[in-house]
Amino acid sequence: MLDGVDLTDLKARLAAEKTGGQQPAAVPTQPATVTPQVTTLPAAAMPTPAVAPAPPVPTGDEAVTAQRNEWISQFSQASGMNTTWSIMCLEKNEWNPEAAWTNFNEIRATIPPEAFV
Repeated sequence: MLDGVDLTDLKARLAAEKTGGQQPAAVPTQPATVTPQVTTLPAAAMPTPAVAPAPPVPTGDEAVTAQRNEWISQFSQASGMNTTWSIMCLEKNEWNPEAAWTNFNEIRATIPPEAFV
């Protein structure tokens, strides 16, 4: 509606004037509404998603231990030394991987064969 005038009625009158007074076929003003059909499944039929619980975030000593274990693994792999000797090298260098690597390269010739995997 515009200022009290029904636009649909106004359009029909204008159309009638153009066609010589004949009323055009009625045109629906709103499209038909379709209601979707929703089917619900019983709760037992719906799969439950498997969600793994998040691992706990290490704190304090756990975080230090996790970091050191990673360094031990990396150092052992890079140097070819077993875990025991990799730990000894990291400990003697105050758990500084760069210093341990430098020290390892300096004394490599003196490390006994049993230190290597």
